[in-house]
Amino acid sequence: MTRILFTLILSLSIFFAQAQSQNFEIGNFKYLEVGGPFKIYFTSGPEYAIKIDASDKTMEKIEVESDGDVLSISINNKGSWKNWGEPTIYLQAPTLHGIELGGACQFYTKNVLNSTHLALEVSGACEFKGELIVQKLVSETSGASRMYLVGKSESATFEVSGASSMNAEDFICKSVVVDLSGASNAKINGSEKIMAEASGASTLRYKGDAPSIIVESSGSSTVKKL
Repeated sequence: MTRILFTLILSLSIFFAQAQSQNFEIGNFKYLEVGGPFKIYFTSGPEYAIKIDASDKTMEKIEVESDGDVLSISINNKGSWKNWGEPTIYLQAPTLHGIELGGACQFYTKNVLNSTHLALEVSGACEFKGELIVQKLVSETSGASRMYLVGKSESATFEVSGASSMNAEDFICKSVVVDLSGASNAKINGSEKIMAEASGASTLRYKGDAPSIIVESSGSSTVKKL
């Protein structure tokens, strides 16, 4: 009897957690804000499009808002809801100028993201992995988040705090400014100019043969060349 009841409960759980795909109508966005347990795949392409794969129960809780050039995606936690699996988002746009991730997001670029300027803000327990070609990058990584970058930039400013980590060893910048605090760690690559400040128990490793290197460290922080 117990085995039959368990099988029935399992069958009902599978039934109610059936996956579905849904496309949403959105405007021409340049800024992306995502909060929640999403896995996001971004493709640089000529069209603006979004498709979400999720269980039917989770899909009911997903909120997609397009306001001007800002696209916001979140989970409505009001009422009774449990995580019936990780929702997956497939996004396409010609470019982006701002990405803000919170909660437990995972963001991956499927091809090169080209942009004149890009602001990245990654917090909570998020992960960002991207190939970027930008003229100017401003990035903030906090909490227990992780960031992995490849590509190149004319100038980049990084702020890394908390227990977060950032690996930009293969992201070549002509001019790079980095500020580390807490127990964070980072790897950067500067070809012409590096300005770095490390405090707390942070760790910085830098790469490149920049003729101008200015480094300040305090506390038990460490700064070394790769």
